[in-house]
Amino acid sequence: VIRANIRGQKVLGIASTLDGLPFELVVRKAIAQAAGVTEKSPLDKRMAALKGKKVSITSINTIPHVYLRYLLRKGGMNSERDITVVSMRPDAGIAALKAGTIDGYIQAPPWPIIAVRQAGGVRLASALRGDLPEMNPFAFNIVVTRPDVCEKRPSVCEKLLAGYLDGMQFMHEHPKESVAILAKKMPKINPEVLQEAFDLIVPVTPKTTKMNMKGLEHAQELMVSGGMIKANEKLASFDGIVTNKYSK
Repeated sequence: VIRANIRGQKVLGIASTLDGLPFELVVRKAIAQAAGVTEKSPLDKRMAALKGKKVSITSINTIPHVYLRYLLRKGGMNSERDITVVSMRPDAGIAALKAGTIDGYIQAPPWPIIAVRQAGGVRLASALRGDLPEMNPFAFNIVVTRPDVCEKRPSVCEKLLAGYLDGMQFMHEHPKESVAILAKKMPKINPEVLQEAFDLIVPVTPKTTKMNMKGLEHAQELMVSGGMIKANEKLASFDGIVTNKYSK
């Protein structure tokens, strides 16, 4: 939403369904052991362990890539110079981590959990587990439309967001039933993995679809830090690019 409007592509954010940065960084156990770090070590030391290593993300210059750049700065490193970034599908990344052809892996749950359990990985960073408190809340899943759509058909937007809200509230009020639904949708994933992923996501799942402006501020800060937008392109206000008019 922010980048599109900066670039002249006028879109409107009408709701947010996730208020957290969901990615986790996992590395091969040998890498962590050689550096003498665990997920309890200071974050800058954990990130320093990645120097000269190869890390997999899904696509270049996406939010996982920006997340990696931000983390590396914590360790005093440059993501373009001090590590090698490769693009892989989530399942391929896990296989490569297990085979030792890559050293690190960034994804959203349940994939990092599978990497830890099945590929012998060590979790080095996770905003969902307490790292990067300065980025909480974080506007991650935003419902976006053309500016005139909801103005012309407000009931459509209201009903859509009401459906999202029902689902979000259901997650909080009926966790067992929610996990059972996930198991039907993702039958090949270990039930313990699904449960752990669900337990991580629920706390950052809001009970309202209303946009969190502080989360948008943090998203913009991450994009500046990660090189997605320039500092002089930052929006001073989000008026006109997001609205809570159709949310509850």
